[in-house]
Amino acid sequence: MRSFLRKAEDLVKRLAAKQPEAGIPAALHGKTEAIVIYNNLPDILAAAGGAPFVAAEPHTEYVDERLALALEIDRTLGNARRRAGRAIRHGRQRS
Repeated sequence: MRSFLRKAEDLVKRLAAKQPEAGIPAALHGKTEAIVIYNNLPDILAAAGGAPFVAAEPHTEYVDERLALALEIDRTLGNARRRAGRAIRHGRQRS
């Protein structure tokens, strides 16, 4: 249990300092939400009934496709958050 807590603490410190995490593409460094999406994308796609998004060994095509999809989802969610924030600030609600 102590090992787990120590690792969790180290991860929180690295994320707070925006230090790169091993196994995370450089394009995601400093993008906390995109890293979460990237790390969970295989499970998200499997739960959605899509083809399993796994590779026996990390192939460049797999990493590039997974990275591109994670960045696109992060960008889309960011745009939606900004639109919702503007609508709230202007007293409108979107349906």
